[in-house]
Amino acid sequence: MPEPRGTSGLEIAPNGAGVETQGMQDRLGDLRRQRELVAEHLRWLDGEIAAATPAPLPAPTTAPAPLPALTNAAAAAPIPAIPAPPPPPPLAATPATSPASAPQAALPDVDARSIKEQTQRGCLLYVVVGSLVLVGAAWLLVSLSRGSYAQDHRKTPPAAERPSRP
Repeated sequence: MPEPRGTSGLEIAPNGAGVETQGMQDRLGDLRRQRELVAEHLRWLDGEIAAATPAPLPAPTTAPAPLPALTNAAAAAPIPAIPAPPPPPPLAATPATSPASAPQAALPDVDARSIKEQTQRGCLLYVVVGSLVLVGAAWLLVSLSRGSYAQDHRKTPPAAERPSRP
């Protein structure tokens, strides 16, 4: 059977269907590369877990047995045992240093509703004062524009001094 044109990378199966071998090889390589990346990530996670795990305390050591080369007098001397270090205090026993961890009795008793009401009153006060300042500034500008200064410095002469029309 002659090979059809343009089938590079394709194999013809016995039933006549084309199977892409190059694409399968690429996918297989990608899957293997991803598996290696996942294995590397798992090794890194194991190392991080081992680093974060606290080391167990060493077991208390006992006095070593005397060496055979020692004399009887040296072997008869007692060797003191090394005591194990005391375990660290539990976390709950550490003193509180932040104000957030202070006991509730030390904090002032504040009602949330009164805080909200005080805030609303303060905002209303700012609006009223701001409005009064704005109205006062507008009144001042209007009164100055109608006052004696504006009448003395008009660009057009008063009606008595205007020339009459012919």
